[in-house]
Amino acid sequence: MIIPKRILKIMTILLIASAGSSLILCAYLMLYYMRTMPGSPHPDIGQVCPLNIHGAIVYITKQQDSFLTWLLWISTGAGLIAGIINVKYKMF
Repeated sequence: MIIPKRILKIMTILLIASAGSSLILCAYLMLYYMRTMPGSPHPDIGQVCPLNIHGAIVYITKQQDSFLTWLLWISTGAGLIAGIINVKYKMF
């Protein structure tokens, strides 16, 4: 099955957009957490996962940590797939 170049170009653009937006959101959340989260663990409210942001260690919840991890995986995966499509089909 041959996929039209137009569809591949649209897919590549959407993948690049999702990679960029998830990376920007991850960076924003890290900066937000650096300014607002405590510098020591608070087990009573679940802030026990250390997050090292350029040497500043803050503690976030497990849900926040897994969300940041997923954002980085989405960004990496979408960027790699867009790059592979671009190299294989010479889209840009």
